[in-house]
Amino acid sequence: MMSYDSVGFRARRIMGGLDRDGDRDMHREVTWTHPFLDAVVHFLPDNANRVVDIGCGRGIGGALSRIYRNPVKLVGLDAFRPYLDSLRQLTVYSDLIRIDLSRTPRLPFRRNSFDVGLALEVIEHLPMQEGKALLADLKETCSRVIVSTPNEFFDQDTYDQNPFQSHRSFWHVRDFESIGFEVYGVGGVRGLGTNVGYALGRLTSLFPRASTQLLAVWDRRGRVSPLIGRKRGPHSHL
Repeated sequence: MMSYDSVGFRARRIMGGLDRDGDRDMHREVTWTHPFLDAVVHFLPDNANRVVDIGCGRGIGGALSRIYRNPVKLVGLDAFRPYLDSLRQLTVYSDLIRIDLSRTPRLPFRRNSFDVGLALEVIEHLPMQEGKALLADLKETCSRVIVSTPNEFFDQDTYDQNPFQSHRSFWHVRDFESIGFEVYGVGGVRGLGTNVGYALGRLTSLFPRASTQLLAVWDRRGRVSPLIGRKRGPHSHL
């Protein structure tokens, strides 16, 4: 069983059997649900009819978009084929595309193709230069961009048999602010441990540098609605 890690959230996993190589079966594991997903919904515009989910993984961002906004066009991109194969069995996404952004940082879309671009827990898996190229491309492609990332670098090895899960960069608040993003704290308080840190976590909304988790939002039209009064706790379930 996985323990609490250094960014202050619990990675809850139900461990399944092993395959012949000693690796865990991806389809028998249940990975964590992040506690800040309500904040993502807060920043999804009511009229988000075209959404792209970068690094869609198991489809959490797509599920949020489908449940709460039900866009006409919902496209998911990921480098890991088993995730995409699993998602194709569902009806969440209107299209799924396999792409390795560490090798091909440019998105296969025209300017202004989407109302919203999601990149949840993705950018830390890319080298810094490729991550900057991705954000620049998203700003060309989308009217609004929503990015989440840990506010602390920690080593993460491959899991789910997915070689793209390793961490390769660490993004500071200033990295986002310098390119026009508004940044919010959506995790616990750094350095206070998981339980105490999350109990005080709402205070980090206006002080993102003190938070274990960052949510960065860019909008072509200017400032976005401020993140106020998050009600859900760290162990809430959507």
